[in-house]
Amino acid sequence: MQNAGNSFKKNILVIDPDKDFCKSVGMYLEETYNVYTREGIDYLDYSIFLNRINLLLINIDNATDHLLDEIKSLKNNHPRIKIVLMYTFLPEDSALRKALMLNSDGLIAKPFDVVRLKAKIDSLLRDQENTTIKNFR
Repeated sequence: MQNAGNSFKKNILVIDPDKDFCKSVGMYLEETYNVYTREGIDYLDYSIFLNRINLLLINIDNATDHLLDEIKSLKNNHPRIKIVLMYTFLPEDSALRKALMLNSDGLIAKPFDVVRLKAKIDSLLRDQENTTIKNFR
């Protein structure tokens, strides 16, 4: 899915246990972004550094406290990265649900309209770019 020849593109990492889903989302977004995929969230630091990831798109179906801890760690270790959580059903545990929402930059329900997903990603990455420019000045 990577478009290595277009290094000016932002980099997105899609994390979902469904390979076909990742491929479908990646095919839609690859015209605008470099898209990488993974099936799990563990040991992401290497992928984030190697691929200079700007945004994570993470499936949170069957979310656990371990997933929440990983997302918190990602936010602490990589504060510039935007995180969008995808879900079919939000966790029943209200504390977990609230914590996931607080530690993300956006949520999107599955199945979703890919045009809506792209608009959300565009907006988050544009905000990220504007913040970086302001901090540089």
